[in-house]
Amino acid sequence: MPRDDVVLHISAPGVPRAAILDAQERLVRELNEAGPIAEVVTRGERAGSKGVLEVLGQVGIAVLSAGALKYIAQVITEFVKRNDRYEICVGDVKITRDHASEQEIERINKILLQVMERRRRDKKAK
Repeated sequence: MPRDDVVLHISAPGVPRAAILDAQERLVRELNEAGPIAEVVTRGERAGSKGVLEVLGQVGIAVLSAGALKYIAQVITEFVKRNDRYEICVGDVKITRDHASEQEIERINKILLQVMERRRRDKKAK
């Protein structure tokens, strides 16, 4: 299963916990259609958040190529466009129905690429 490199956070004001958990599972399934890159994690609230945000899942960068990074961002934005009551945070990038553009996709790609590059440097240092 993936490592805890990037944690996606999902939230929806006024949505019951069961619905958020269902959305969590659906997004993880969609992300895993190209291979095992995501899994559900439960760690409570996101640091600095106001209110409870369900932790969505983990995206393991070790099993990904640079080409797969764009796939992840596209799956996330398409999911939010179809499920517009949810928002997903990746690092400092918040994806909502109103903010799911190419610019956000590129910002997510940049975050994931930085993680992948850090992982390569760490591997070479060993």
